Amino acid sequence: MKRKLQVFISSTYSDLQIERQAAVEAVLEAGHIPAGMELFAAGNESQLTTIRRWIKDSDVFMLILGGRYGSIEPKSGKSYIQLEYEHAAKLKKDLFAAVITDEQLNNKVKNEGVSAIERKHGEQLESFRSTVMSKMCGFFGDTKELKMIVFKSLNELATQEKLTGWIRAEDVSASTDDPLAIKHKSTVEDASSRQQISWTDMMCTRNEILNDVDIAAFNAIICCSAEGAIVAELLCREVPRKPPIFVGHRFRRLKNVTGGGKSRVQDFESLQSRYWAVETDRWHLFIPPLDDEFRTKKLLFVDDYARSGETHKRVAACIQGNGFPNIETLCLFVTESALSNGDVPDYWQDQIPDRFSLPYMDFK
Repeated sequence: MKRKLQVFISSTYSDLQIERQAAVEAVLEAGHIPAGMELFAAGNESQLTTIRRWIKDSDVFMLILGGRYGSIEPKSGKSYIQLEYEHAAKLKKDLFAAVITDEQLNNKVKNEGVSAIERKHGEQLESFRSTVMSKMCGFFGDTKELKMIVFKSLNELATQEKLTGWIRAEDVSASTDDPLAIKHKSTVEDASSRQQISWTDMMCTRNEILNDVDIAAFNAIICCSAEGAIVAELLCREVPRKPPIFVGHRFRRLKNVTGGGKSRVQDFESLQSRYWAVETDRWHLFIPPLDDEFRTKKLLFVDDYARSGETHKRVAACIQGNGFPNIETLCLFVTESALSNGDVPDYWQDQIPDRFSLPYMDFK
């Protein structure tokens, strides 16, 4: 059976933006699902907890290691990328690394200046680099070589039966003796009332939207979920001047915040102090506050789909209420409920049944 593996991509940010984009594209082109990307900003324990949760839910961990050690987590004194790598190893995740060659690093210094290399934590970087190189890794000199590392590594990992990944419901037969089918049987039965949108259909819809929407005309993109951020990345991957993507957080609503345990309470307290908050019937949404420079700019809110139309409506109202009037909304899909309510985004393409799941969403 065909499986899509969820690949968590870890790297420092400012010095490896082009390389991260190339890795995301390679994962998508290989038929798998990228996670991580620019979804998280290092800087507090709550974010680290969230990142660890994403690593746990991913099948494969990929590290892109350049010439920087990255931001330091205060308690451990280690960089966030090292903590992510060690957490993946602790969970016994299949992991691989793409390490920049000395020649390419020298080229980056010539082109980008000393910001491309580590000037403060050189010894820690070398120690971490030695650890990484003692395990599965490859060396890249340009983005083409980086993509080849991704293709080669994922092709090898995709053959391992222990990796669960994502499996389409129609690919699982109730009568099969395949161990993966047995493992997924109950979750597929739970999801049997939903239509599964294929990755191909999703990419076709994305292409149709790009025919109607000039993404480069927007000065910033706002998302409230990892799924929305993945859609935003897909929309921006071929845009010459990619607008910045600001990603917030989304929590499923419970009767009370404490129902999710101590870590959930800590996440809420941290996010409420730093983000704009919106509540819908199903979600607690946290929107990243925007800088004043965007007050008169053209903004776009992106999500994966509109189930009732409530989310994009309330998020847009929140952003406008905070003094940013030029906000438009986009979803790849809308449901019949959203259409009947008249609450559809400004941009959308296909009508689909009310209950469904997208290819990068697990059956959990």
